[in-house]
Amino acid sequence: MSENRSIDNNRNHNDDNSLFHSEIVPDYSACRIALDQAKDAFTNTNFTKAFDFSNAAVHAIRKQHIDALTLRAATLAKMARFEAATADAKMIINIDPTSPEGYLCYGNLFTVRGIEQRFILLDVSKIWRTIVSECASAWSKLILCKHTKLSASIAKSTALIGIISKHVKDLTLMDFENASLFESVLTQMTDGCFDCLIPSTKRFFDALSGTTSTLKHIILSVNYRDIKRSLVVEIPLNTLLMTCPNLKTLNQYFPNSVTFEGVKGYHYYESASYAISALTSLQLDFNHITIADLKWIYDTCPRLRRLIICGCKSTSLNLIHHLFEKRLDRLCFGINLYEVFDDGNVNVDDKAVVMKNTQISSTHSNTSPSSTGMLREVALKVDNPYNFISLFSNNYTTIRTLRLVIDRFWYSTDTDEKEAKEGWQSLLLNIPNLNNLRLLDVCAADQTTCSTIVAPLLEKSPNLRCLESYTPSKLVGHKVITAIINLRHLQKLVISECTSNDQDIQTLFRSLAAKGTNESTLEHVSIIYNDDFSIDGIIEYLASISTLRHIEFDAVDGLSKKGMTLLCEKLQEHSCIRTIKLCYLDNCIDDTILHCLANIKRLENLFLTGLDKITPSGLNAFTSTLVKLTIKSCRNIK
Repeated sequence: MSENRSIDNNRNHNDDNSLFHSEIVPDYSACRIALDQAKDAFTNTNFTKAFDFSNAAVHAIRKQHIDALTLRAATLAKMARFEAATADAKMIINIDPTSPEGYLCYGNLFTVRGIEQRFILLDVSKIWRTIVSECASAWSKLILCKHTKLSASIAKSTALIGIISKHVKDLTLMDFENASLFESVLTQMTDGCFDCLIPSTKRFFDALSGTTSTLKHIILSVNYRDIKRSLVVEIPLNTLLMTCPNLKTLNQYFPNSVTFEGVKGYHYYESASYAISALTSLQLDFNHITIADLKWIYDTCPRLRRLIICGCKSTSLNLIHHLFEKRLDRLCFGINLYEVFDDGNVNVDDKAVVMKNTQISSTHSNTSPSSTGMLREVALKVDNPYNFISLFSNNYTTIRTLRLVIDRFWYSTDTDEKEAKEGWQSLLLNIPNLNNLRLLDVCAADQTTCSTIVAPLLEKSPNLRCLESYTPSKLVGHKVITAIINLRHLQKLVISECTSNDQDIQTLFRSLAAKGTNESTLEHVSIIYNDDFSIDGIIEYLASISTLRHIEFDAVDGLSKKGMTLLCEKLQEHSCIRTIKLCYLDNCIDDTILHCLANIKRLENLFLTGLDKITPSGLNAFTSTLVKLTIKSCRNIK
């Protein structure tokens, strides 16, 4: 019996090595010889032979392309990057639908994925278990909850976690009813990003006790169900930091889930004589934070570089700014956003709130932990402009990324509105220039604020690369249009929820299209959530922007099928266009439009999301192209 099992194990191991036939030796000589012969025949006006030889060269190049993609797909599969490997397999099929290589590669990928799933259920041999457990990329992110198959496997054998724990960098634990399993998993992980739905404070610290010397990243989130029941567990921040001396990142979501009070039975430090020298990133959500709390953080965390504080009133900002001014390079204040500084995104369901990527990670910073702070990236919720003057007047020369959410609800009368306008003017007077600003993101809800602040900020930012506006108000006016046109380095323009009229938008894009190749730098245009102005009216101008590489339309009602057809026709010979992203456009995207898109010669990437009218038949238009298709949430595409 054991001999048969050993034979099966060896067979599985050998099958792994033969899943992909990657003995590929590219024959460059065949292509080169065919091309030389084609050139000679063409020079001698023997066009029949010139065609035959050039056709042979094309087939040789295609063969080499298929071989290279097959090898890359096999490599990606070994690295457990199955989505990328599957994309390569699909590309092989698109290049040559009659070739068996693509279909074999595609099938083998599903075989490998199936084996991995069987490994998770502990139904395969020790050899397979050893091979897959040593694949670091397969286990870098791990989500465990009571519904996952892996959790069921762990319940059978907690030793499995010990095998893969060295690879796990991002661990999420959700909705564990089995307290001992929760603690067993947590104590065996020695280095990772923990997102824990905490049963109790004491149990949390008991579980941490085995990892305190090596734990580097913690994310504290709260179950929506617990919020409704007021069962949010308060974790003492000072105790947590002192317990984990090597902690680099601590992110806390939802107010009141962290406190500065000590926990009975655990170390509590009244003074800051003990410093957490490793901590570089801290995110807190407090309804109220005291001077003593801030000073404690300042004294305890000498290398803190990234600070996000939500829930506090803007009157606290000056204190935070003056206290941490010489340390921070990233500051987010008052914004309860899931995406800050383009570093993260969040997946929200009815069970938990889970941060997939740490929003502000120490690995994304080019700043040495020992260097002096220099505020580079700022995200602010602005209510009373007077409370933000000091921050801008002291840091306008270093800010590279500025995100503003402008809150108009702090004033309610005409007198207060006048005061707000005067406050903005006073703030702008304290900003001589923003020469280092590269990204400006403005979210404002009222016309007065937009007209008062957007144009002056653009005029003070001559080196701006990216402008993103999320304004359910009329953003575009004469001053703003002029300021955008005068931006000599603008590369990305995002317009979202803008209620400007057709004439203003057409004037803007007409002016952008009028720039010559030597003047234009605009490469990316996104129009999102729009139903107020007609996109059909700007199609010709948009397609005439000579440097445009990326176009995105997301949930816009002002784009018709006729307008989309015209855009495809205009882009057929466009020299720069590479990427088109179309999301939730059932009013204008169907199989006919897909055939038009397939005729765009230089298109490389096409993203299709939430398009219920497209079918597999329409996608066949891309069979003979090299366009990479990314399709999500389309009803008829499986």
